[in-house]
Amino acid sequence: MSKRLLAFALVLGAAASIAVPAQALGRRGGSSCCDAPAACNSCCNPCAMQVTYVDKVITVNETRLVQKTIPCQVQRAVCTTVNAPFMYTEMQQVTKPVTTNVTTYKMVNKQVPYTYTEMVQVTKPVTSNVTTYKMVNKQVPYAYTEMVQVTKPVTTNVTTYKMVNKQVPYTYTEMVQTVTPTQKMVTTYQCVARQVTEVRPVCRTVCVPVCDPCTGCVRNVRTTVTENVSCNKTVYERVAVNTPCTVNVVTCTPVQKQGTRTVCECIPETKPVTTNVVSCVAVQKQGMRTVCECIPETKPVTTNVVSCVPVQKQGTHAVQKVSYVTETVNKTVCERVCVQVQKTVKVAVCTPCCAPSTTPPATTPPAKMPPAPPKAPATIGG
Repeated sequence: MSKRLLAFALVLGAAASIAVPAQALGRRGGSSCCDAPAACNSCCNPCAMQVTYVDKVITVNETRLVQKTIPCQVQRAVCTTVNAPFMYTEMQQVTKPVTTNVTTYKMVNKQVPYTYTEMVQVTKPVTSNVTTYKMVNKQVPYAYTEMVQVTKPVTTNVTTYKMVNKQVPYTYTEMVQTVTPTQKMVTTYQCVARQVTEVRPVCRTVCVPVCDPCTGCVRNVRTTVTENVSCNKTVYERVAVNTPCTVNVVTCTPVQKQGTRTVCECIPETKPVTTNVVSCVAVQKQGMRTVCECIPETKPVTTNVVSCVPVQKQGTHAVQKVSYVTETVNKTVCERVCVQVQKTVKVAVCTPCCAPSTTPPATTPPAKMPPAPPKAPATIGG
């Protein structure tokens, strides 16, 4: 667009330069006065007239580029959300009965012969030698030691202690009391009475006439009225009074004194004492004692010995056998089936702002937006 405007401006400038009068161009335009009509023949003689050039202000058309703001129509895409129905495929579960072959297992009991081994007890007599022990008592001589007590007198020195009392002098301290009269100040409190005036609230009952609004009668109603009444009361205050008095002060003074006291002492006394001492003396003696002795005796003894012998036997027992039975059963299976369902969802639709749409769009998506029309060339100049 800018190139088109520039070419248009150059064409206008060329046209304006052609329309300028030749007189204004003079020699600068490349022409002479000899080319003019007959009235200008005198200018062909250069000696007869001198030509000079003078500055003159003239008005010409000049092409310039000026920026202007002009209103124009453009197309702009505006995205709005509308409810547009469309078709889509959804996988839904459909339940239908299907017949299939199912193999089940059935337990059948039947008798099967088998061989087993049974231990049978067999008793047979066996003779073996058995040794027994017999207890026999017999007298056997033996030597033993006996402790015999022997008593003999023994003289020993025995020390005894005797308690003896005696007087012993000692020094002790005694506290002696001394009474001294002393002057001291004693504080006593006296009660002094004084009159105090105070205001107290007093409640009393008064009769107030009240008019009944229904009957118009006036009746007296007792009402409690609180009044402040001044009253005097006697208040006793404690006043401290200092009085001098004489007080006897007792002081204790330590005094050293002498005295005697009785002390018990233990005095040892040693005396010879004869006592009988019993001592044991070992004496060897001979004696007889009974001893039990075990004598072995061997005898043949026949006993019955039970032994187990394995014996092979035949028998039958119940065995559960699994047999295969094919049955036809109906079971429900889930199969995916494609079903077309119409649903309404919100999708984004671009609408040009210059031509807003008042009707809902078609069910099919819109085609490609058409190109914008070319802009009109702007007019430059007055």
